[in-house]
Amino acid sequence: MGAAATLPRAHRRVGTGADRAFRLVALLAAGALLGVLAVMAARLWQLSAPAWQQRGAQLLTGTRWAPSRGSFGTLPFVYGTLLTATIATILAAPVAVTTALFLTEAAPRHIRQILATCPA
Repeated sequence: MGAAATLPRAHRRVGTGADRAFRLVALLAAGALLGVLAVMAARLWQLSAPAWQQRGAQLLTGTRWAPSRGSFGTLPFVYGTLLTATIATILAAPVAVTTALFLTEAAPRHIRQILATCPA
């Protein structure tokens, strides 16, 4: 008797034609997404090459943003983005962990079934 036979019926891989077709469509969609991202990155690299050749690392390390004067320092924008993401993570992590602990350990079954993505 294999490992799949010991799993509950709902958790066994059946592998019907519809399942295989869905898996194939999902794989193709993921591949298409990666392809689109690669094309976007290549085009961005191509279009930004003149700025990198003219300004170099100053584009990332500069602090002054004045397009009318040809100054394109992005450091404040990068710093602001990283700071915002850090604060958001610090605020969201305790809420996420507390919610997960509540749902797995303390929530009554009927509440867990409503809020959880997988049936208990």
